[in-house]
Amino acid sequence: MEIIPFESHYAQDFKRLNEAWLEHYFVVEPYDSELLGRCEESIIKPGGFIFFVRIDEQIVGTRSHRDTRHAFYSTMNLRESCFELLATLGAYMKYPKASLPHKPTQHVADKKFGFYQAQATDFSTLAQDLGLASTKGTYFRHPLAYLVEAADDICYTIIDFEDGINLGWISESYALEYLINLVKDSIDKKTYASLKHTPQRMSYLRALAINSLIKDAVAIFLKNEEAILSGSFPHALLDKSKYAAQIDDIISLSVEKVYHSPEVLQKEIVGYKVITTLLDAFTTAAVHEFKGEADAYDQLILRLVPKGTPFLSDSLYDTLLNATCYVASLSDGKAMELSKKMK
Repeated sequence: MEIIPFESHYAQDFKRLNEAWLEHYFVVEPYDSELLGRCEESIIKPGGFIFFVRIDEQIVGTRSHRDTRHAFYSTMNLRESCFELLATLGAYMKYPKASLPHKPTQHVADKKFGFYQAQATDFSTLAQDLGLASTKGTYFRHPLAYLVEAADDICYTIIDFEDGINLGWISESYALEYLINLVKDSIDKKTYASLKHTPQRMSYLRALAINSLIKDAVAIFLKNEEAILSGSFPHALLDKSKYAAQIDDIISLSVEKVYHSPEVLQKEIVGYKVITTLLDAFTTAAVHEFKGEADAYDQLILRLVPKGTPFLSDSLYDTLLNATCYVASLSDGKAMELSKKMK
């Protein structure tokens, strides 16, 4: 048995397995099929993860997580029955730091928090099982987390840039110039000259760019392996890349033309309104129910939570954590749907 990460050619397996589960326990709605068919867009690109269980080259199981902190929160109960998952958790736990009150240092592992206070004991157990280095109660990264971070950085840097080009927000002339600067040491001029159409040239340059960055990230990892293993390497791999200047140029252009575009800003504004509406409704209802003060509206909100979903707990902190994790688990479409019903 192997536990393997998501690859695009497994998308249909993800849809097949989830639809089979829904058909067994519930009903597959058209919306479900449509969403499951877009798993890469709806789960992977926003920063989530999908894993598969493979036995004799057959995909027989899957599990997805839309957020790494929620993933740790959801998955620790598998620790005893699925030991292979420990290394996977360690690999994508880019930020092995608890939420407040610890103040981040300049170490890349302290950039954000990676698990909640309620999971501190579980994380310590995981860290000890993995042999993670620590100092003064703070754990350093699993070495493979550096590679996961590099893979994320490479994908987001190049793919977001390409999205801006395909949407017409970044001119093709700019794009070709920026990508050529990144791959000028590896480009085959004869091959490039033979490509007559811009999409062909873009695909060629994108492949070269990703390949160049992967090789550079691996070289940086191997060069600094001892420091990484000891926990004394405080940087992201691409921060030390020989292509750092070109990466910064691409990111700056993407920020200006893509992330700050009117279309993206409008979506973010809508997203903030949706999240605010849902968090206010579910956390308020959870607190009132915990205190025995729930009114009729709170009870209606609580009925929206699927049966079996962890929600009310023995402490107010855990109850609020469950409420926020439930909201975090919603797909974009489901969140929009619930938000509209509450207005």
